[in-house]
Amino acid sequence: IAFAPRARAFGEVRPSRVWRAVAQVSGRLQHVHERLANGQFISKGELLYEIEPAEYRLRLAELQAQLDELNVRERNTQASLAIEQRNLELAQADAERLEALLTRGTAAKSNADTAKRAALASEAAVQNMRNTLSVIPSQRAAIEARIGQAERNLAHTRVVAPFTLRVANLAVEQDQYVGVGQILFEGDATDSVEVVAHASLEEVRRLSFAFGSDSMAPAQLQRNAADRKSTRLNSSHSSVSRMP
Repeated sequence: IAFAPRARAFGEVRPSRVWRAVAQVSGRLQHVHERLANGQFISKGELLYEIEPAEYRLRLAELQAQLDELNVRERNTQASLAIEQRNLELAQADAERLEALLTRGTAAKSNADTAKRAALASEAAVQNMRNTLSVIPSQRAAIEARIGQAERNLAHTRVVAPFTLRVANLAVEQDQYVGVGQILFEGDATDSVEVVAHASLEEVRRLSFAFGSDSMAPAQLQRNAADRKSTRLNSSHSSVSRMP
Protein backbone atom coordinates (compact mmCIF):
# COMPACT_ATOMS: atom_id res chain seq x y z
CA ILE A 1 0.00 0.00 0.00
CA ALA A 2 1.47 3.30 -1.05
CA PHE A 3 1.47 6.06 1.52
CA ALA A 4 2.98 9.54 1.82
CA PRO A 5 4.77 10.60 4.99
CA ARG A 6 3.38 13.69 6.63
CA ALA A 7 4.55 15.83 9.50
CA ARG A 8 3.16 18.98 11.03
CA ALA A 9 5.54 21.87 11.66
CA PHE A 10 5.54 25.63 11.94
CA GLY A 11 8.17 27.94 10.50
CA GLU A 12 9.14 30.86 8.31
CA VAL A 13 9.39 31.01 4.53
CA ARG A 14 12.39 32.94 3.25
CA PRO A 15 14.22 33.21 -0.09
CA SER A 16 17.16 30.92 -0.65
CA ARG A 17 19.24 33.90 -1.85
CA VAL A 18 19.05 37.57 -0.94
CA TRP A 19 21.00 40.15 -2.95
CA ARG A 20 21.61 43.57 -1.44
CA ALA A 21 21.90 46.56 -3.76
CA VAL A 22 24.76 48.54 -2.22
CA ALA A 23 25.86 51.78 -3.88
CA GLN A 24 29.48 51.53 -5.04
CA VAL A 25 29.59 55.21 -6.00
CA SER A 26 27.79 58.31 -4.77
CA GLY A 27 25.48 60.59 -6.68
CA ARG A 28 21.91 61.33 -7.67
CA LEU A 29 19.66 58.50 -8.80
CA GLN A 30 18.75 59.80 -12.24
CA HIS A 31 16.89 56.64 -13.25
CA VAL A 32 15.21 53.76 -11.44
CA HIS A 33 13.34 50.80 -12.89
CA GLU A 34 9.63 51.50 -13.34
CA ARG A 35 8.85 48.46 -11.19
CA LEU A 36 11.39 49.20 -8.47
CA ALA A 37 8.90 48.93 -5.62
CA ASN A 38 8.46 46.51 -2.76
CA GLY A 39 6.91 43.25 -3.91
CA GLN A 40 7.55 43.83 -7.62
CA PHE A 41 9.42 41.31 -9.79
CA ILE A 42 12.29 42.31 -12.09
CA SER A 43 13.94 39.96 -14.56
CA LYS A 44 17.62 39.13 -14.73
CA GLY A 45 19.67 41.62 -16.76
CA GLU A 46 17.20 44.52 -16.54
CA LEU A 47 18.56 47.91 -15.48
CA LEU A 48 17.66 48.46 -11.84
CA TYR A 49 18.98 51.98 -11.41
CA GLU A 50 21.48 54.47 -12.75
CA ILE A 51 23.40 57.07 -10.77
CA GLU A 52 24.10 60.30 -12.62
CA PRO A 53 27.31 59.52 -14.53
CA ALA A 54 28.39 63.00 -15.72
CA GLU A 55 30.92 63.51 -12.91
CA TYR A 56 32.48 60.08 -13.48
CA ARG A 57 32.66 60.54 -17.25
CA LEU A 58 34.37 63.90 -16.73
CA ARG A 59 36.90 62.38 -14.34
CA LEU A 60 37.66 59.61 -16.82
CA ALA A 61 38.09 62.11 -19.65
CA GLU A 62 40.48 64.21 -17.51
CA LEU A 63 42.64 61.19 -16.74
CA GLN A 64 42.72 60.09 -20.36
CA ALA A 65 43.80 63.62 -21.32
CA GLN A 66 46.59 63.41 -18.73
CA LEU A 67 47.75 60.13 -20.23
CA ASP A 68 47.70 61.61 -23.75
CA GLU A 69 49.69 64.62 -22.53
CA LEU A 70 52.24 62.33 -20.89
CA ASN A 71 52.67 60.34 -24.10
CA VAL A 72 53.21 63.54 -26.10
CA ARG A 73 55.73 64.79 -23.53
CA GLU A 74 57.60 61.50 -23.76
CA ARG A 75 57.84 61.68 -27.55
CA ASN A 76 58.95 65.32 -27.45
CA THR A 77 61.56 64.59 -24.79
CA GLN A 78 62.93 61.68 -26.78
CA ALA A 79 63.23 63.91 -29.85
CA SER A 80 64.89 66.68 -27.82
CA LEU A 81 67.26 64.17 -26.25
CA ALA A 82 68.43 62.99 -29.66
CA ILE A 83 69.20 66.60 -30.64
CA GLU A 84 70.89 67.40 -27.34
CA GLN A 85 73.04 64.27 -27.55
CA ARG A 86 74.29 65.48 -30.93
CA ASN A 87 74.98 68.92 -29.44
CA LEU A 88 76.91 67.26 -26.64
CA GLU A 89 79.07 65.37 -29.09
CA LEU A 90 79.88 68.61 -30.94
CA ALA A 91 80.52 70.52 -27.72
CA GLN A 92 82.86 67.84 -26.40
CA ALA A 93 84.73 67.71 -29.71
CA ASP A 94 85.11 71.51 -29.71
CA ALA A 95 86.33 71.49 -26.11
CA GLU A 96 88.91 68.81 -26.90
CA ARG A 97 90.11 70.72 -29.98
CA LEU A 98 90.57 73.97 -28.05
CA GLU A 99 92.30 72.13 -25.21
CA ALA A 100 94.80 70.71 -27.70
CA LEU A 101 95.38 74.16 -29.22
CA LEU A 102 95.82 75.62 -25.74
CA THR A 103 98.50 73.02 -25.02
CA ARG A 104 100.35 74.07 -28.15
CA GLY A 105 99.88 77.71 -27.25
CA THR A 106 97.77 78.58 -30.27
CA ALA A 107 94.46 79.20 -28.44
CA ALA A 108 93.39 81.48 -25.63
CA LYS A 109 92.62 79.92 -22.27
CA SER A 110 89.32 81.80 -22.07
CA ASN A 111 88.15 80.16 -25.30
CA ALA A 112 89.07 76.72 -24.00
CA ASP A 113 87.22 77.39 -20.73
CA THR A 114 84.14 78.60 -22.59
CA ALA A 115 84.10 75.42 -24.69
CA LYS A 116 84.38 73.27 -21.55
CA ARG A 117 81.46 75.08 -19.95
CA ALA A 118 79.36 74.60 -23.08
CA ALA A 119 80.15 70.88 -23.07
CA LEU A 120 79.24 70.57 -19.40
CA ALA A 121 75.97 72.47 -19.93
CA SER A 122 75.06 70.18 -22.81
CA GLU A 123 75.92 67.13 -20.71
CA ALA A 124 73.66 68.39 -17.90
CA ALA A 125 70.81 68.93 -20.36
CA VAL A 126 71.17 65.37 -21.65
CA GLN A 127 71.12 64.00 -18.11
CA ASN A 128 68.01 66.02 -17.20
CA MET A 129 66.16 64.67 -20.22
CA ARG A 130 67.18 61.11 -19.36
CA ASN A 131 65.90 61.66 -15.82
CA THR A 132 62.62 62.96 -17.20
CA LEU A 133 62.22 59.90 -19.41
CA SER A 134 63.12 57.53 -16.55
CA VAL A 135 60.14 58.59 -14.40
CA ILE A 136 57.58 58.59 -17.20
CA PRO A 137 56.83 54.81 -16.96
CA SER A 138 55.89 55.13 -13.26
CA GLN A 139 53.82 58.23 -14.01
CA ARG A 140 52.04 56.35 -16.79
CA ALA A 141 51.36 53.39 -14.51
CA ALA A 142 49.87 55.69 -11.86
CA ILE A 143 47.60 57.43 -14.38
CA GLU A 144 46.52 54.11 -15.91
CA ALA A 145 45.65 52.82 -12.43
CA ARG A 146 43.49 55.89 -11.83
CA ILE A 147 41.89 55.41 -15.24
CA GLY A 148 41.04 51.83 -14.31
CA GLN A 149 39.40 53.00 -11.10
CA ALA A 150 37.53 55.73 -12.96
CA GLU A 151 36.24 53.18 -15.47
CA ARG A 152 35.06 50.94 -12.64
CA ASN A 153 33.34 53.87 -10.93
CA LEU A 154 31.59 54.77 -14.17
CA ALA A 155 30.48 51.17 -14.63
CA HIS A 156 29.11 51.15 -11.06
CA THR A 157 26.70 53.96 -11.96
CA ARG A 158 24.57 51.39 -13.82
CA VAL A 159 23.36 48.29 -11.98
CA VAL A 160 21.39 45.44 -13.54
CA ALA A 161 19.55 42.60 -11.83
CA PRO A 162 21.97 39.68 -11.23
CA PHE A 163 19.04 37.26 -11.33
CA THR A 164 15.26 37.43 -11.46
CA LEU A 165 14.30 38.95 -8.15
CA ARG A 166 11.50 40.31 -6.01
CA VAL A 167 12.17 43.79 -4.59
CA ALA A 168 12.14 44.13 -0.81
CA ASN A 169 13.09 46.72 1.79
CA LEU A 170 13.26 49.55 -0.75
CA ALA A 171 14.89 52.59 0.87
CA VAL A 172 15.40 55.03 -2.04
CA GLU A 173 13.52 56.80 -4.79
CA GLN A 174 14.39 58.56 -8.03
CA ASP A 175 16.43 61.81 -7.76
CA GLN A 176 17.56 60.89 -4.25
CA TYR A 177 21.26 61.31 -3.46
CA VAL A 178 22.95 58.09 -2.36
CA GLY A 179 26.33 57.59 -0.72
CA VAL A 180 28.96 54.92 -1.10
CA GLY A 181 28.05 51.83 0.89
CA GLN A 182 24.38 52.77 1.26
CA ILE A 183 21.97 49.83 0.99
CA LEU A 184 19.30 50.82 -1.53
CA PHE A 185 17.09 47.74 -1.44
CA GLU A 186 17.17 43.95 -1.36
CA GLY A 187 16.36 41.44 -4.06
CA ASP A 188 14.90 38.08 -3.10
CA ALA A 189 15.59 35.20 -5.47
CA THR A 190 12.46 33.76 -7.03
CA ASP A 191 13.77 30.39 -8.24
CA SER A 192 13.53 28.76 -4.81
CA VAL A 193 12.65 29.47 -1.21
CA GLU A 194 13.67 27.93 2.08
CA VAL A 195 11.34 27.05 4.91
CA VAL A 196 12.83 26.70 8.37
CA ALA A 197 10.11 24.77 10.19
CA HIS A 198 10.16 23.66 13.80
CA ALA A 199 8.70 20.23 14.49
CA SER A 200 8.54 17.86 17.42
CA LEU A 201 11.12 15.12 17.80
CA GLU A 202 8.52 12.49 16.94
CA GLU A 203 7.59 14.26 13.70
CA VAL A 204 11.26 14.46 12.66
CA ARG A 205 11.78 10.76 13.44
CA ARG A 206 8.79 9.92 11.27
CA LEU A 207 10.21 11.84 8.31
CA SER A 208 13.66 10.35 8.81
CA PHE A 209 12.22 6.85 8.74
CA ALA A 210 10.05 7.61 5.71
CA PHE A 211 13.00 8.91 3.72
CA GLY A 212 15.09 5.84 4.40
CA SER A 213 17.19 6.75 7.41
CA ASP A 214 18.26 3.69 9.40
CA SER A 215 18.89 5.67 12.56
CA MET A 216 17.24 8.36 14.64
CA ALA A 217 19.52 11.01 13.14
CA PRO A 218 17.96 13.15 10.36
CA ALA A 219 18.78 12.23 6.77
CA GLN A 220 20.64 14.48 4.34
CA LEU A 221 18.55 14.39 1.17
CA GLN A 222 19.16 15.50 -2.38
CA ARG A 223 16.82 18.26 -3.56
CA ASN A 224 14.33 17.39 -6.29
CA ALA A 225 13.24 20.74 -7.76
CA ALA A 226 10.79 19.18 -10.20
CA ASP A 227 8.40 17.71 -7.64
CA ARG A 228 9.48 20.06 -4.82
CA LYS A 229 10.50 17.42 -2.35
CA SER A 230 12.24 18.18 0.91
CA THR A 231 15.87 19.09 0.32
CA ARG A 232 17.22 18.24 3.75
CA LEU A 233 16.56 17.53 7.36
CA ASN A 234 19.01 19.53 9.38
CA SER A 235 21.14 18.40 12.28
CA SER A 236 18.68 19.58 14.92
CA HIS A 237 15.84 17.17 15.87
CA SER A 238 13.61 20.17 16.53
CA SER A 239 13.53 21.69 13.04
CA VAL A 240 12.95 20.66 9.43
CA SER A 241 14.12 22.56 6.33
CA ARG A 242 12.19 22.42 3.10
CA MET A 243 12.78 24.04 -0.28
CA PRO A 244 9.77 23.97 -2.59
